[in-house]
Amino acid sequence: MAGRRGRPPKYNADVHKAIVDNLRMGCSRTTAAELAGINRITLTDWCAKYPTFSGDVEEAIASCKRTASATIRQAILKGDVQSAFRYLALQERSEWTETKDVNVTVAVTVEQVAERIAREEGLDPADVIAEAERILAETR
Repeated sequence: MAGRRGRPPKYNADVHKAIVDNLRMGCSRTTAAELAGINRITLTDWCAKYPTFSGDVEEAIASCKRTASATIRQAILKGDVQSAFRYLALQERSEWTETKDVNVTVAVTVEQVAERIAREEGLDPADVIAEAERILAETR
């Protein structure tokens, strides 16, 4: 029987450990994946494919969150008002978060956008507007 051909898989014990260690240190999934030489999508795929890896990833993240929570708790116990307020704002949003109603209306015309693009690119605004109108006509 012929051996396996092609590139060897990137998933192995060393990569598994590196990702889990970085997650335990507080890295995001994206950063932990990048440090291991893969992308975030590959990490997600591996979690779906390898249940042990998925469990280790989730445990590492939970462990880091527990450490962060303990650190915040220690700060609160020492009288750090900012930490206490931030904790309450995150845990009890409806009661402790400041809310502000902000309504913003932005009215920008095609001409204004075309003029800005023309200025940035050194083009004639009339040509940019004509091209925008041509593209718009094609999409209708």
